[in-house]
Amino acid sequence: DVVLSNLLFENEKNIDDAKLAKEVQNLYKTGFFYDVSAEYENGILYLKLTEVPIISSIKFNGLKKIPKDAMLKELGTKERSFYSKSTAILDAKKIEAIYKSLGILDAMVDPMIEFLDGGKIIVIFNIKETNQKSITNIYFEGNKTFSDRILKEFLQFKEDRFYRIFSSRTGYNVNQVVNGIE
Repeated sequence: DVVLSNLLFENEKNIDDAKLAKEVQNLYKTGFFYDVSAEYENGILYLKLTEVPIISSIKFNGLKKIPKDAMLKELGTKERSFYSKSTAILDAKKIEAIYKSLGILDAMVDPMIEFLDGGKIIVIFNIKETNQKSITNIYFEGNKTFSDRILKEFLQFKEDRFYRIFSSRTGYNVNQVVNGIE
């Protein structure tokens, strides 16, 4: 039904290459097809279409430090929607950026898909988590008015010390550094 309702030249007898290209382009624009090719032979239009798969579910392999529900909210890839390779790649970069904001600077994310029956897929984000970087020392340049100790009291983050073993404020966090300065 989608194909028939989107054909531009349904009853024409002679379709040249330019018209054929418009048919292919028009079917791509629907967003329902991943691959479209067309041939016109002896008055018959042949279309070869590959539908865009529907996302059945999203999985995370290696996700330990961030709750799955929180991660799903950040993604453009959604269950029960059409799969987009470019969106999955952008989501992988977004996941890496989330890890960087938490001080996990070299986490790697590799998006993959697993095909299911019925034109559905599972989107899988393979995540390689690494350890969070910690703050060993904080230095202030150009300060002549206050001691470093007083300035450090106003920061949201702290230097990693043995007596702060259970503190979450000793890990490097890009947002804390930027927000802590404001």
